[in-house]
Amino acid sequence: MNFEQLFSFDNLFSAWRKFRRGKASRPAVISFERHLEDNLFSLSEEIFSGHWQHGPYRQFSVFDPKKRDIYTAQIRDRIVHQVLCDFLEKIYEPIFINDSFSSRKGKGVEAAVARARFFLEDEVKWNYGRCFALKCDIRKYFDRVNQQILLGIMRSRVTDEKIFGVIEKVVRSFRGEFGYGIPLGNITSQIFANIYLNELDFFVKRENKFPKYVRYNDDFLFISANVKRLTDVSYLVVNFAHERLGLEIPPEKTSLRKFSWGVHFLGRIILPSVVLIRKRTVTRALRLVSDKNLASYMGLLKNTDSFILRRKILSSFNNGDII
Repeated sequence: MNFEQLFSFDNLFSAWRKFRRGKASRPAVISFERHLEDNLFSLSEEIFSGHWQHGPYRQFSVFDPKKRDIYTAQIRDRIVHQVLCDFLEKIYEPIFINDSFSSRKGKGVEAAVARARFFLEDEVKWNYGRCFALKCDIRKYFDRVNQQILLGIMRSRVTDEKIFGVIEKVVRSFRGEFGYGIPLGNITSQIFANIYLNELDFFVKRENKFPKYVRYNDDFLFISANVKRLTDVSYLVVNFAHERLGLEIPPEKTSLRKFSWGVHFLGRIILPSVVLIRKRTVTRALRLVSDKNLASYMGLLKNTDSFILRRKILSSFNNGDII
């Protein structure tokens, strides 16, 4: 798809329809939709003329449970984000590794946990019960994404200069804690984050031939019966992340555990016979469950061995006895 097709009125309208889902009753959306054709034609003309500039963000914080700063762009900019996200997904989805699970269709947390469990159980089966997992986490990942490196990565696959120019405006529209980064809240940040760490995925899977590796956003897990192999890959990954991507994986963000001890991954504890929810997540669920989030908590427990816990949460909710 060329520049004119990508930012045509029809494609912007298609992006608007995707953006609008679940937001139709919001005042800002109603206001924009009142003059929808004029707004979309104006946006398209600005992009074609090169005059479009990304507007400022609205910033707010959420606690889930730790504090996260969320940045919301204006509606017209979010339509551009949707167009770019669809465009980049078509380019990058075919080359992403199968074991990357964040913000991808048909993937997600449950699939990542299931894949990790499969790898752990397979390693145990073929190594007489011996199995270890190395878990790594990047410090302040979204804040530390180097915009110049990100653009350099995309430059090799986005060959249309005008499309790349719009992508660059979106990337450069944000200045975080360290003077760069990508904002939590942009739909483009999800695909940018995967594109950035796809470099790490290739390093692990293709250059180092490490087979049992699972990544969800900036949490990643290496599974092997060979402790030295895990120690070696840890050293290589920490250096690669720092030297090639400008990211930091400090010692306190890495942990090596026996499978029999329980492997902590994405809010779960994966054990040889069961998958459990971490204690702090359970405490939080019992304290905060309401009619607004009950379905989410039930979904969280769906593929875990937690029949008694599900009954307890439902009982607390039905009785109004939420602690």
